[in-house]
Amino acid sequence: MKSKTHLILTFIVPVCISVLAGIIVVVLNSRSILHTHAASVVEFEKNDMREKISDLKDEKKELERKEAEYTKEISKNELLTSEIEALKENIASYDSDIERVSEKNAELEKSIEEKQSYLDGLSDISADKPGGKYSLKDKDYKCPSDIPAGKYVAKGTGKLYLKDISNRRKDKVDLSTIESNTYTFEIASGESVTVEGTIELTEQIKN
Repeated sequence: MKSKTHLILTFIVPVCISVLAGIIVVVLNSRSILHTHAASVVEFEKNDMREKISDLKDEKKELERKEAEYTKEISKNELLTSEIEALKENIASYDSDIERVSEKNAELEKSIEEKQSYLDGLSDISADKPGGKYSLKDKDYKCPSDIPAGKYVAKGTGKLYLKDISNRRKDKVDLSTIESNTYTFEIASGESVTVEGTIELTEQIKN
């Protein structure tokens, strides 16, 4: 019995202690390895995160740079828009001025046409003095505003309608039916003559 106990104490116990110590060492080494691996993983993840943060900062700077450029362009565009609006207002003002000038020009042209028409009417009685000659065309002529009072020789192929101061017809002459195509008549102040066609008048000057 004592020999067995001695055997256990001298051989088995030390072996068990050695085995237990080995297990403890292995466990401790495993924990150390695991801790080292975990630390490496964490450090890798931290470095990766730092790189991502650095990239994000770079992207942020680029976005801020683009934002500044866009803001500058928008400012330019706003200035251009303001200038364009000012130009539009100037153009509208010019258009208004042009419209007023055009209206004034139209009024002047109308006035010129009216005056020209009046002058053309006067020119229908084309006098070549001192010959006392007049050219009458399709119109009523009053004495003395259109034809001076006096004695005239009418020549042509048109028709004459002589009227007194009451606008009653005194005479009607168709020069185309007269052999010489001439007709002599007198006209006094207040009377008138209506012409159809073209007739040349020659005033007979009193001696």
